[in-house]
Amino acid sequence: MRRWWAVLLVGCGVVLGVGVTTGALRCERRAGAVTRVSPDALAALQNTLPNGRAHPRCACFTVGEPVPDCGPVAVLSAGTSDEPVAEECAVTLAARGVKVERFRDCGVAGL
Repeated sequence: MRRWWAVLLVGCGVVLGVGVTTGALRCERRAGAVTRVSPDALAALQNTLPNGRAHPRCACFTVGEPVPDCGPVAVLSAGTSDEPVAEECAVTLAARGVKVERFRDCGVAGL
């Protein structure tokens, strides 16, 4: 039996979205994020919260964009296989109000 959870996006919270439904989803504040959601859940979140933004590459969904109050934090990725995880990290940091500097394709393969 699959257990379903309701998600409440409050403040600048970040919620792990594995196995989460959007049936009881609501947004009470201006910013928040859900990470690791299925493609179907991303589409449902977009319908439920049209002011939000889906990040399909990293399976995240965000509502609002808090003004960064700390950072910057560097997020590096070595190559294309690392990119979804690095993007999830950057999205999560940004949702928490951290300024992010991205550096892509920093790997040394082929040298």
